[in-house]
Amino acid sequence: MKWLKKSVLITSVIAIYVFLIRPVRVKLIELIEEFFKIEETFHIEIYSTSLNMLYAYGDEVLDFSFKMPFGLFFVITAIGLVIFEAKKKEVFILLLAHFSIWSLASVFFLAGLKESMISLIIMDFLVRYLLPICTLGFIPFILMQRRSKIEAKA
Repeated sequence: MKWLKKSVLITSVIAIYVFLIRPVRVKLIELIEEFFKIEETFHIEIYSTSLNMLYAYGDEVLDFSFKMPFGLFFVITAIGLVIFEAKKKEVFILLLAHFSIWSLASVFFLAGLKESMISLIIMDFLVRYLLPICTLGFIPFILMQRRSKIEAKA
């Protein structure tokens, strides 16, 4: 019976992602695209849930990426949390990490629109590297915590 509950939860996570989260992510990128129609500093390439900004800096063309959170890595981690029977606190921490990194990235993104190169670099680091590392590293982190608690009891 336990496998049936997990199967229903995993199916629910996938359904919520496909029918709720993904459309919201796409809509948010469309709203950002609307904003960029008045911006001429960057060349923008829009994808369904991300946008790439090409910025001419001297002789170089720099590529910065602004991706919406709660993507595929989030779904994979959420499924892992279901499989490993995560507590509500652990799910909350994952959600909080995504919202926090997205908020920070958004602040640096807005600062980068004012041609602040360091802000664009930080924003790119947050969404391209830190968010996936935090998301995919969350399950091993939880498992290590559980293991250390079990070893401490022994």
